[in-house]
Amino acid sequence: MTKMYKYLYKKMYDDLKDAEMLIDYACHMKEEEKEDVAKYFAENAVYRLSKSFKEAHALFTAHATQEKVLLKNQSLIACGMYNMSK
Repeated sequence: MTKMYKYLYKKMYDDLKDAEMLIDYACHMKEEEKEDVAKYFAENAVYRLSKSFKEAHALFTAHATQEKVLLKNQSLIACGMYNMSK
């Protein structure tokens, strides 16, 4: 399970770093008056932040929340404080 978190974290980190790089490219292209190329890089940066990163973050959060609930229930069962017959 820990590899899943590691991979999702790396994916989110890559999205952030790539977006930063793409914004930098867009700024350089704008300075060189290559507006169409600047727009292309900027749109790609927006995609990485608004879609790709958010999807990976949602998966990471969903699994972490689910695992937290499972671990809490396992702890309660181990302590005899949770009734499995419910």
